[in-house]
Amino acid sequence: RVNVDPRLFLSTKPTSLPPVEAAWYRDQGPEQLKATEKSAGDYLAMALKPLFSGTSDPLPAITFQAMDGATNLPLTAESKEVHLLAEMHGQAPVAASEFALVVGKEANSSVILINSVDDKQERRPQVLFPGEASRPFPLPPAQAVPPPKVKLQVSQVEVQEVSRSGPLVMVLSLGAVFALALLGRKLMRR
Repeated sequence: RVNVDPRLFLSTKPTSLPPVEAAWYRDQGPEQLKATEKSAGDYLAMALKPLFSGTSDPLPAITFQAMDGATNLPLTAESKEVHLLAEMHGQAPVAASEFALVVGKEANSSVILINSVDDKQERRPQVLFPGEASRPFPLPPAQAVPPPKVKLQVSQVEVQEVSRSGPLVMVLSLGAVFALALLGRKLMRR
């Protein structure tokens, strides 16, 4: 799951915009919402690339839900800022023995990545700048019948604009779990 700040796909300089008001999202009609989700999906496809044993895999299909930008809970009438929660599920290649995440060279943000396997969070977060790849994470071996709770997840990812003149400014909080369909593709291998 990825909590996307709309400024990432609304501008090539995300911090030049104020936080996106929830009314912006609420006032959109069905066609506008579809275009917004397409823009968010296009940004994620450009900015994040999963690698399985060194081979790039495209992102799986993405579904979106509006989220409160301050609380990371579903959007309410009281919400002031909106983010989009992107969720992806898929299957890791059977032959893959490790997973890594690449931040696209054209991304306007850096990534703080914390990986977890079987709900055990990695202790060493990684900061990835555009064009960089994470260290590889071993995948559980493929089995004829997978154990019921084997899963690979990135428990938290924060994407920030790359700034040459000042500190990094958070523009995307890739919230609680980046369900490794995208980044590990639901490792319930069959």
